[in-house]
Amino acid sequence: MEEQFDLRSRLIEKSVEAYILALETINRLTIKYRVETFCYLMCNSWELLLKAKIIADSGDEASIYRASRPDSPRMTLTLGDCLNKLMPDSRDTTRAIRRNIERISELRNESAHLTISQIPRDLIGLFQASVINYHKYLSEWFGKSLSDHAPVGMMSIVYDLSPERSDLNGSQMRKELGEDAFAFLSQYCADINREFDELQRPPEFSIGVEYRLALVKNPSQADIVLSQGTTG
Repeated sequence: MEEQFDLRSRLIEKSVEAYILALETINRLTIKYRVETFCYLMCNSWELLLKAKIIADSGDEASIYRASRPDSPRMTLTLGDCLNKLMPDSRDTTRAIRRNIERISELRNESAHLTISQIPRDLIGLFQASVINYHKYLSEWFGKSLSDHAPVGMMSIVYDLSPERSDLNGSQMRKELGEDAFAFLSQYCADINREFDELQRPPEFSIGVEYRLALVKNPSQADIVLSQGTTG
């Protein structure tokens, strides 16, 4: 029992470390490889957390290993295997969370041959939801909080508010991403937006990032004030 507890504790510790590294990376605006790195680390943190939960539920550390022949090396469950065990697709309560993880895993796999130097706002919504979901399950399953390891403010992902630097419809993002990355992200973001609507827009799948423009007579009600200068 002590060995099982030690393995579970080590998995949780490594999971939290990967989670914090993912947040630190995505929030360092000077890193051009931060999208891909975030996806790798976030998927790793989820996989380790799910494995710790499988051990906690079964009471057996062997439960995270795949069946193998005696002469073959022992292989642990993949992220997909863990999701099948803990978040079956048929369960509506966890479907949005599972699909969020699977979408980030898909981006991790597909972006291996791309350099995504800018982050479209649709990706920010997907990433932010995963960050919140992870913190929720870390607390529910193991009674741990990110505040025990790092400032809670880290859970908010930093991104450029300028529409031309976060909107795939803008020419600047197409130029900075390059044709291959732009084409992939355009299709990817269209797919996650479609699925977001099909799931009835749950915050567990994506946190919506929207821009709204309104004209108001009272400047105190405005976030941004436009005024006329001497040249117009």
